[in-house]
Amino acid sequence: MPLDPALHRLRNVLTPSTAARSRARAQVRERIARPAFWADLHTQLTPTEASRARVWRRVSAAMSSPAVGLLDQLRDTLAPMAVGHLTPVFAPVRHREMHWMRWVAVACVLVLVVQVVPLALHVSPTVAASSIIVRPTGGQAYVAHIATLEPLSAEQSMEMPMRLKTAADGSVTVAAYDDYVARLDHDTDAEWHDLSDRPEPAIGGPTLTLWSGRLWLQGLVPSHVRGITVATSAGEITVHEGSVDIAAGATVKVRVFDRNATIVHDGRTITLVAGEWTQLWPYGLPIVKPIADREVADAWGSDNISQDAWHRREVAQWQQERRAAQAGILPTSTFYPAKRALEAVSNLTTFDPAARVQRKLAQAETRLNEAAALLQQGEDDEAAASMAEYRTTLVALATEEGADNAVTQFVLRQALAEDTAGLAAVAPGEDAYVLKQTAFEAGAALPQETLGGEQVTRVLLLDQLRALHAAVLAGDLAAAQDMYLVLQPSLAMLTGDDVAPVVSKEAHAILRALAVALQTPPEGIVVDAGLRDALASYLPASLEPLPLSAQEVAGIVGGILDRTTGIYETERGLTNSFSRELQLIRGHSDEVRILQQLLPNLLPRYDFLAYYVDIRLRELRRDRLQ
Repeated sequence: MPLDPALHRLRNVLTPSTAARSRARAQVRERIARPAFWADLHTQLTPTEASRARVWRRVSAAMSSPAVGLLDQLRDTLAPMAVGHLTPVFAPVRHREMHWMRWVAVACVLVLVVQVVPLALHVSPTVAASSIIVRPTGGQAYVAHIATLEPLSAEQSMEMPMRLKTAADGSVTVAAYDDYVARLDHDTDAEWHDLSDRPEPAIGGPTLTLWSGRLWLQGLVPSHVRGITVATSAGEITVHEGSVDIAAGATVKVRVFDRNATIVHDGRTITLVAGEWTQLWPYGLPIVKPIADREVADAWGSDNISQDAWHRREVAQWQQERRAAQAGILPTSTFYPAKRALEAVSNLTTFDPAARVQRKLAQAETRLNEAAALLQQGEDDEAAASMAEYRTTLVALATEEGADNAVTQFVLRQALAEDTAGLAAVAPGEDAYVLKQTAFEAGAALPQETLGGEQVTRVLLLDQLRALHAAVLAGDLAAAQDMYLVLQPSLAMLTGDDVAPVVSKEAHAILRALAVALQTPPEGIVVDAGLRDALASYLPASLEPLPLSAQEVAGIVGGILDRTTGIYETERGLTNSFSRELQLIRGHSDEVRILQQLLPNLLPRYDFLAYYVDIRLRELRRDRLQ
């Protein structure tokens, strides 16, 4: 049977008619509109008065009477007792005990506030702490272990003594805190021993050992702090502030390009200043000679000199930012009086004398940090006040009763060493240089002369001369002349028997460089005639040395033969003695003439000595062609 007709019939049967729908709709409307339905529902849901009474009786019976009794007991306990109930003997004692305990509680809270609140009043440092960073800068480099070489492919921190090696194309830079930076050239082997941060005490021995290869070292620590020492096979080289190039092989060649370096060789101490070099070998006599212009201009020297200038500025900026980040609330803030009040209370609540000295030194350090931050913000007057308070605090600590004991003096010296070392990279003309002056002058102002007054003046004067030397090297003779006129009245302090030889030698080397530069100034630079005459005494005896006469050359040759062939007979003794003689004449303006006359006097009996002369003549000929 077809499905569609059946479905149509089913639909017709199930669908209500129109009349049925109308009847259902009418019934629904009637029920909704009927109010009796809702009234009956409300009546059934509303409790009767009897029901309410039964509920409240049950609630009242469930309530416990001891709760009211407890409140009554508490009221009786807290209420004042009747006078008749007091015992005259014990009542005053109880009041005194409560009074004493109250003061103890107040004191404990005050001490807690003094210890905790300063943490909220100081800004957390935002400048990262420094460390020793090892960074490969080209080619292959390795960290040497006992039996293996570990490739150095990325920057890392030196946490323990380390030996570094570079391949034929490798180079490495080691930046140690804000104390120094060392750069390893190709085919170099160097081992670090001392990883301490100046002015921390050393473990003993050198900072590092240069086994072979070439090393450039820039020091950034003041002269009264432990320097950076490089050990070699022929002696130790120590640098404080300055740049030195060290090449280690069969002999050790040391060249100083900035400030000075001290060499200890076979028990003798040799001082080199900028522009000088020497060569060391076991049992040899080093001769100090001037660095040739071509050596200053070579790629290794010029690149490192420019990197040193950049690195010094970066360290100086970091040193100021580090102090500024530790300053906390500044004198320009409305909360600064609260900070100072807490410092005063902290001093009053510190009863141990040594701890009180430490706390006051920390507060003096805070004044210096505040000055650094204020200088960054251009608040020069506020910064000057903070620096003056720094000096005043240190002098007060050094002069107060009991300050002459060994502990206080040690703590003062240590604090000043840290402050001066932490600002050593700052140079004249930079904003933070007044902080460096303040730290040094504070040391000179102490009665016990933690830093000697004249020593401080010379250090600052050398800083100014160093800036003058930088202007000369940069070709800015106009600025150099202005600096010299300002410094001229103070130059007398660099002469005298009490002046350290290295200080006098360095100052004269800088003034000699200025005097030579003023003799042939660049085009467009007008040199004051009076200034040129004033500096004439610093000029070398002769810018172009006169050649030796034939008799003088013969005399030198005869002396060499007498001191070698006239004394020694064995080949080893002759070789060692002759090598020393050749080193003495190396770099002489008439070295070629001396060697040419020496050569025929050695043949044929001393042909093994003539071999060294021939090699040296070939080297000189090659250098001249280049």
